[in-house]
Amino acid sequence: MYQMKRGIPMQISVIVPLKNKAQEINRCIDSILAQTITNFELIIVDGNSTDGSLEIVETYQDQRIQIINQQSKGAAAGRNEGIRAAQGELIAFLDADDEYLPEFLDIILHLVERFPTAGMYGTRGYSVANGVIIDPQTEDNIENPDNLILDYFEAVSHGELYSMSGVVIRKSVFDEIGMFNESLIWYEDVEMFGRIGYSYPVARSLRYGFVYHRTASNKITDSIPILPEEHPLITFLQQQHPEEISQRRDAQYIPPYIESLHLKFAGSQILSNNITGARNSLSYVKNPHFRGKKYFLYVCSIMPAPLLRYLRSRTGLRYKMYDTYKKTHTRRRN
Repeated sequence: MYQMKRGIPMQISVIVPLKNKAQEINRCIDSILAQTITNFELIIVDGNSTDGSLEIVETYQDQRIQIINQQSKGAAAGRNEGIRAAQGELIAFLDADDEYLPEFLDIILHLVERFPTAGMYGTRGYSVANGVIIDPQTEDNIENPDNLILDYFEAVSHGELYSMSGVVIRKSVFDEIGMFNESLIWYEDVEMFGRIGYSYPVARSLRYGFVYHRTASNKITDSIPILPEEHPLITFLQQQHPEEISQRRDAQYIPPYIESLHLKFAGSQILSNNITGARNSLSYVKNPHFRGKKYFLYVCSIMPAPLLRYLRSRTGLRYKMYDTYKKTHTRRRN
């Protein structure tokens, strides 16, 4: 177990946005209180729940728990309210329908001690649907599981590294690059991760620290998405000065990563019945590596809407549409 160095307290603030998760919130809170690290505060940001979720939270008699009644709308706004109230140097996030494994915070603090220059830390997580682990990953390179990633866009060109329920960010980072974009309902997490990876080295452990539950009540990914005109991380990257980007060590990986974002965005546009927008997004995808996924999404775009809805409900098609390229492990640097 990680031991705090004498004279150097490192409190963690865990922020949980809550909106009508009565069926899952006990599991979430219990997993946080079961951490092997005890020096943390838990901030529950309730977005006017109407199903008894808040009443469940209020049954806990633990002084580390703080409840905030959210004044604005959306998960991004709730996280921002939690950040502003947080006392910790490190800000952890957990969605109310997910859960930590007991050593999650312990793993994170090991990363912080080993890689103090990183702006963001995270672990692997199990993805579970109806109690079954989806796409289980092997424990490769377990002798050296903790890694500093200096070239973020090279790493994510092979697959996303972080999940909102398995990430911890230094509070000072938000002071430097800003908070979550509250205008976004979707992709506010990927946009934030990209902004951090653009400005800071990041760290990640191959050890498993959390469980992401794909099937849960009142899940935003089950609804028809309300999307911006373009993936917000593409917008951010295109706003950066070309000369600045060209000097990055991972510059050559940014164009294919942008194409992968176009693919993901096209999948979401199809789910929102914006077929014209989806085909426009697919038109930007030129990399042969993505040819198979591009054609798959194009076929989805020409399916009759009733058939597409049927396949989504029966085959898990929506997961394939979000996972627009096969996740592989990044090249690690110590």
